Amino acid sequence: MATFSLHTEPEGATAVVDEQEETTCQTPCDLRLPAGRHTLTATAPGFNVARRIVRLPDENDLTIKLDQSMGVLLLTSTPSGSDVSVDGKPAGQTPVTLRLTTGTHQLSLARGEQRHEESIVIDTDQFVSRNLDWHLP
Repeated sequence: MATFSLHTEPEGATAVVDEQEETTCQTPCDLRLPAGRHTLTATAPGFNVARRIVRLPDENDLTIKLDQSMGVLLLTSTPSGSDVSVDGKPAGQTPVTLRLTTGTHQLSLARGEQRHEESIVIDTDQFVSRNLDWHLP
């Protein structure tokens, strides 16, 4: 048996070794594992699943950087050229395609004195399309 130290960025991910419930931990964690090849899976809300293979005792420490889950938002307006802000930050003018992290975002469009605001939820690998027609009441 060898001690294996597992870390993730961000911390607090759920890690599973060899798909076995008894080797599940919250990172950072130290596990006692037999020598040989092992598969690691790390998951955290809002992040993509990360998988790695390690060989013990040759490798006894690993840090996995988790990538944030993303989705795509396509914004158009009629007429085009509306100023777009997402979460209070300028994001261009319509039409615009934005890659956003999963979760809820505050969307704001402006055309002269006209304003439109809404919350939008982006899921992992989701493609969302929104069109704002300024001519509608």
